[in-house]
Amino acid sequence: MGKILKKEDLNKFLYKIKSQQELIAPVTTDATRFEAVKFISQINLDKIPDFSPKRYLLPPKEDIFYFPESKINLMQFLKRQKDKAIFGIRLCDINAVHILDKKLLGKDPLYTQRREKITLIGIQCSKEIEKNCFCASLNLKNHADLFFHDIKDSYYIEVKTQKGLKLVSRLKDYDYDAEKIITRKTLENKDLDLYYDNKAWADAAKKCTFCGICTNICPTCHCFITLDKIDGDAKKGKRMRELLSCQYADFWKNNDNTGMDFEKTEIFKHRIYHKLQYFRKKYGIDMCTGCGRCITNCPEGIDFVKIINSLK
Repeated sequence: MGKILKKEDLNKFLYKIKSQQELIAPVTTDATRFEAVKFISQINLDKIPDFSPKRYLLPPKEDIFYFPESKINLMQFLKRQKDKAIFGIRLCDINAVHILDKKLLGKDPLYTQRREKITLIGIQCSKEIEKNCFCASLNLKNHADLFFHDIKDSYYIEVKTQKGLKLVSRLKDYDYDAEKIITRKTLENKDLDLYYDNKAWADAAKKCTFCGICTNICPTCHCFITLDKIDGDAKKGKRMRELLSCQYADFWKNNDNTGMDFEKTEIFKHRIYHKLQYFRKKYGIDMCTGCGRCITNCPEGIDFVKIINSLK
């Protein structure tokens, strides 16, 4: 059992949320990305966002701490920030947040503080979606607080949490059997351990320029480097972290204590095996959510789904 909202009342619903917390939603300018909404008319639900909302949970660059500690430390600063509602987030990105939660929630205080102040309001994609999406091949679950389904002149709203229920408690109850997403692209479920030395990986690695676009645009990648910035008198400074790509060759040189250079094929394979093998063995779910952004944005047109499907 969920709730029903007439489409003509959507703006009113969003205005109410915006009056209580910061509203984040897909906005189209040069691309479609999640932005803080100034006007409800800016929101674009017709296109799957080109970028995930990860930066609101895990910024590309952020300070970790200062010394000597200021009167208001970072945790106190984050606690004073407004709550955020991320509206229009798709199932792939909802699952990406769940994956980040698995890794960071309760362990990374900055991430945890941000996450606790965020409400996820998802929306179902159309029955058949973009050419590089393959989310239907993965066992995605609905981890949103609220989840909208387009049903002609209304939205059926799945209520998944108490946090979500508070936002829709006055709406009428409604029951609806939602259709599953269909994707043209599919990923075959294979035990990749059996294909680790397959020649296909080396062939693909030759094409790869190791630009890092695939990881930078990925909604679940969270590797980072820490940097210290200290004033000349060494009396004050700060520690920062910056997200870093495992697809940069320098990533391995900086993080390998042996000083050994890894083969390009090993670097190329690492991302894919981490997403679809290593993470699953440890946490029971894939680290890939099938959004397909890494394939769409690869300048060399490398499609790891095609590679996996071709493995014999």
